[in-house]
Amino acid sequence: MTDERLLHDLRHLLTAVLGALDEDNLAVARAAAAQAAALLTDGATGTVALREAVLLLRGVVGPRIRLETTMPDPDQEIPVPFLRALTNLAANARDAMPEGGTVTLVCALDGDDATIAIQDTGPGMPPNVLGQAFEPGFSTKGSTGLGLAIVRDIVAKAGGSVSVESTPGQGTTVTLRWPLTQKHSPRPTEKTVLLIEDEAMLRQLAERALQRAGWHVVATASAEAALKAAQTTPPDAVIADLTLPGGMDGRALIAALRKNWPNLPAILVSGYADSGTSADPVGQNTVFLAKPYTLVALEAALRASVRD
Repeated sequence: MTDERLLHDLRHLLTAVLGALDEDNLAVARAAAAQAAALLTDGATGTVALREAVLLLRGVVGPRIRLETTMPDPDQEIPVPFLRALTNLAANARDAMPEGGTVTLVCALDGDDATIAIQDTGPGMPPNVLGQAFEPGFSTKGSTGLGLAIVRDIVAKAGGSVSVESTPGQGTTVTLRWPLTQKHSPRPTEKTVLLIEDEAMLRQLAERALQRAGWHVVATASAEAALKAAQTTPPDAVIADLTLPGGMDGRALIAALRKNWPNLPAILVSGYADSGTSADPVGQNTVFLAKPYTLVALEAALRASVRD
């Protein structure tokens, strides 16, 4: 499975988790989360926002376990391999507390590094057992998750590291650490971007990220709604998903907008990378961005397209 398709499918499944939780249907949420976890294979790449990771982890720990989170920035993105590691650590924590308990996810910035600590209130491990935690084949009794040696290898391949602390009777804490990529400081702008994305979760994430970066964002779920919004608030740029509900896709929408704004910069996004290779009637002044893309990459492409 390609990275683009994996993240495309993963986001759909996480949306199902969110909807199921809203409806208090934990069985559906767990089923969707299990499918999402199955997608996270050794070759998976890309990034996922922390808020999406939490949705998946809620499905993994199940109804007996209370999941608490500390996230300074829920839109902070983590490498997909780290998500695979977290899902398995959450499964280990769940299995260590068959009568219930609490799993706490603590995310923080530490200098040039980002950290995620996953803490449980389980029985913990004595020093002699803790000393074997990273040995190949080691697994706590009754655990259905991966051993810490495999988790360490997953994280190491993604450029990070793992440490573990545990005290009998006081639970276990596993901390994942990885270097932060350099991000530019947002520059205030009076520019308006028209954002069209029919998946509500993706639309909300992109809208918040662009607003934090200084853009005025007009977000809609369809091409028809976007055309109406543009008449009220003329855009300086447009970001459109290629596949949209109704009779107008992203390319047709860009062409329609350019009847009124001929030089309108556009970013066309799609979950399928080969979409950018087909004949494109709006190719001039249009950037193609394949999913999965980071929110940083989206804003960078927008900055590059719109000249002050």
